[in-house]
Amino acid sequence: MNGQRVGSSGWQVTFTDNRRVIRSISKPGRWTVDELIRLVPGSLTQGIPNVAAPVETQPQPSSR
Repeated sequence: MNGQRVGSSGWQVTFTDNRRVIRSISKPGRWTVDELIRLVPGSLTQGIPNVAAPVETQPQPSSR
């Protein structure tokens, strides 16, 4: 736990620690998932290491 979190309210998405907003992005209108996938890594979370364990890839079933 690092005390940092991403939140959304209306049309604003924020990245905060336990005391203040660190970064935010906003736009007039709703965000789409595709927009957030494209924008968040270069804006809200840029330079912040991902401490989550990597998702392991599922083995593909062998075709016989």
